[in-house]
Amino acid sequence: MIRPMCGEYPREITDQERELGFEHIQVPNPRKAFGGPKQCTAVARQVRPSEHIFKLVSELDGSIYYKHWRWGVFSDCTDQPADWIPCGSETYANPELAIHDALSDLTDDEGFTVTLRPFPPA
Repeated sequence: MIRPMCGEYPREITDQERELGFEHIQVPNPRKAFGGPKQCTAVARQVRPSEHIFKLVSELDGSIYYKHWRWGVFSDCTDQPADWIPCGSETYANPELAIHDALSDLTDDEGFTVTLRPFPPA
């Protein structure tokens, strides 16, 4: 599974992104098990209380893209800790299209059922 990671989060917010509601948020650091900090800063826009669109950097070519994620667990693993779960396989070069599709529920969960958890975690 491709996951947002601190090293892939760009820190700058463009004027367009700010107008669209993107902001800096603190998120759990998936690399903390390797000695990293517990939290890291990401550029994201809240879609719903447990759903965000993240600004990420491609590991392949360094390009910026946007991805819709949900904070929760797969419904058949409710005893597991919450984590970011991608919504479908789509990525977007255009943040407006990413927001539109997320708000319209056009991002497909590819047959998985997700139990959402409150974000940020307590």
